[in-house]
Amino acid sequence: MGTMDFVPGTGEGGNATVGFPFFRAFDFYDPQQRGSASIKAVLPVITGSGYEQLAIQDGGTASRLYLAAVFGEMADEERGRVFTELDDYCGLDTRGMIGIVEALQNGSMQGRPANIS
Repeated sequence: MGTMDFVPGTGEGGNATVGFPFFRAFDFYDPQQRGSASIKAVLPVITGSGYEQLAIQDGGTASRLYLAAVFGEMADEERGRVFTELDDYCGLDTRGMIGIVEALQNGSMQGRPANIS
């Protein structure tokens, strides 16, 4: 397995995670990560992008809202809003992983954040 491979793991609260082994091993580390190797900690350090502007900012909230929207009683308008917010959150996760790989490959994380918007 190479250093750029994604590997499954278990995150806080037993939530499934996908990660980069070299972040979990702290082969790359910046003090701004505050001891965390999660994408929520790594993404802003390497790309300058984060989750602060999103309505959903963590996987636990995303999971709860998804289950409520799919299996719970929810007005159609609210369900639409939740799915839009989930799309924003999951989209940033995906773009974030791509942005991290690109930044590491081209060295743009060294003082010049990569734009993943």
